Amino acid sequence: MLGLLPVACTGILRQLSIIPEMKTFFFVGRNPENDCGMSWKIWKIRRVGRTVETFWGAGTKEKHRLVPVGKLQSRRWSFRSETKAIACYQERISEKLRKGYEPSTRSMPRR
Repeated sequence: MLGLLPVACTGILRQLSIIPEMKTFFFVGRNPENDCGMSWKIWKIRRVGRTVETFWGAGTKEKHRLVPVGKLQSRRWSFRSETKAIACYQERISEKLRKGYEPSTRSMPRR
């Protein structure tokens, strides 16, 4: 249902915390198995109440942007308390930052 709203409306709803913000991280590293010798990865995370959801997969450079190649894989965790969900959310982000992922310059809209 939210996918049918105009972009301006989704921005307002995101500010009101009705639509969760998706945080996006990128990893670019060497990969001798690829023709170009590089790998691009995308990892996204969002938390809605007591649920944490991640998306990940390969990316490619297109018009100076890193975009997913095909459909991203996903996983969802549900917790008994919002506090545990927040802890999981923060720990997963910290883990990716330790591995060399970099946050995007802006949060990507949910699509």
